[in-house]
Amino acid sequence: MDRREFLRLMLTGAGAALALPKDAWTAPPPGLAGRSRVTLVRNTALAGLDEAAMSAALANMVHMAVQDAIGAATPQQAWQRLFSAEDVVAIKLNCLAPEISPHPAIVQAIIQGLQAAGVKPDNIIIYDKEDRDLIKAGWEVKHEPPGPLCMGTLGRGNNPG
Repeated sequence: MDRREFLRLMLTGAGAALALPKDAWTAPPPGLAGRSRVTLVRNTALAGLDEAAMSAALANMVHMAVQDAIGAATPQQAWQRLFSAEDVVAIKLNCLAPEISPHPAIVQAIIQGLQAAGVKPDNIIIYDKEDRDLIKAGWEVKHEPPGPLCMGTLGRGNNPG
């Protein structure tokens, strides 16, 4: 695609977007009408905790943040407002730089929240580009149930495709 083709496509898309009714631009996601909300959860003691205590503290922080952001009475109610038992949920990691990959305790807390909402473990998929990236970042690759599953999207092992 050359520069002219790119500009033509962009301008066509912009024109189509401008033709949409005003409410299509401003409609909030279903069930989340109203003002935006930002939640900040801090724990200054994390640096001094051992791995088990840090994992528990991080999980608690994730659940508190979701509860506050949704405005629910409990973390479980918050997760249930976001997800249902019929949902299939994919969690995208970024493992190319393992040192900035999400902490496993945070991903585990998200999985706990999804399961509290009724999402079946086999319907939770943790993924990145390749199995080898996940392995290098310390994740256990799991292609078959029981879930949650953890896999690369480019094929199994070091066999992209």
